[in-house]
Amino acid sequence: MSHAEPYPEQTSSWASVKRDQGWEATRICLRQGGHIIGGAQILEKKARGLIKVGYLNRGPLVSDDALLPRMVDELKAFASLRGYTYLAVSLPYSGQNAVPWLERSGFRRRPSDMPPAVWVRSTLILDLRKEPDQLFAEMSSTMRKHVRRSARAGVVVREGQTADLEEFCRLVLALCERRGVPSNMPGGSSLRKLWDAFAPGGNMKLFMAERAGRPLCGLMVLAFGRWARAWRIGWTGDEEKVYPSQAAYWAAIQWCQQNGFHHFDLLGVDERDATELLQGRSRDLPFHCSITQFKVGLGGNLRLLPGEFCYFPNRALGWVFNAVGDRLASHPWPRRLLNRLAQSNT
Repeated sequence: MSHAEPYPEQTSSWASVKRDQGWEATRICLRQGGHIIGGAQILEKKARGLIKVGYLNRGPLVSDDALLPRMVDELKAFASLRGYTYLAVSLPYSGQNAVPWLERSGFRRRPSDMPPAVWVRSTLILDLRKEPDQLFAEMSSTMRKHVRRSARAGVVVREGQTADLEEFCRLVLALCERRGVPSNMPGGSSLRKLWDAFAPGGNMKLFMAERAGRPLCGLMVLAFGRWARAWRIGWTGDEEKVYPSQAAYWAAIQWCQQNGFHHFDLLGVDERDATELLQGRSRDLPFHCSITQFKVGLGGNLRLLPGEFCYFPNRALGWVFNAVGDRLASHPWPRRLLNRLAQSNT
């Protein structure tokens, strides 16, 4: 089944990489006349033999929203059949119509600290069907100035190759260390496996920003269908005033537009900022998150995603979660157990 909004998380290659991290893939397929009309790839994992979680990331996907009631019923039956403690669901971007069906069927909103971790709850999307000059004009004046200054300073962005993966990992780790956060990128062997699966077909592109031959910044883009997504970025922090990150993003946006993509997803902005900006807050006011402020400078349209859900096949567990779910998820003992599930999630 082709879908207007494909996701790498729903591919068999993604499942293969996640298998190295302890997740096993299972699938639901809806068929009609020999054709697939809906589906869901669910990853499952156990923690110390006590908790078994299923995770549907960016699904289910259906050819027609009229299939949503049937798909939700299939998800419930599947969760029971597989013996899940709970099934976590991160809906696709266009999954808003699934929300009422999930809520009527016993799915509950999932607390933000309940694994598997979710790092994209709102995002920013550029429409690449516009002319290049219009895209550039819709950036903030500061972003345009930095892109121009980067070019004058001799920053060159080239397409990365397999040999650049190790350097890219180093750049990502350097950025995470400066931010004081752990890296959520797959390790070297997993990244290479993902690259080998996606890059030959053009579904994974690496853009390396360099000055005088020295790598400063790397941006990894996942590209499926008409969608390109800025998946990971790394930067040494060196030569800040030549703006290598701005150069990498602009080069990636241009490449994606020239190669027929319609949407460039910046893959995550702060939900508080997104909500307030959509409600009319001025972009000149302080941001909750500096990363969001940077991304907003690239232009595009903010989008709040449909949300996160969970389903407990065991009614008693569902009742307990409904009563004390937020407090239970934050308690030290359940948190330690659940964190074992979250550690390998990307």
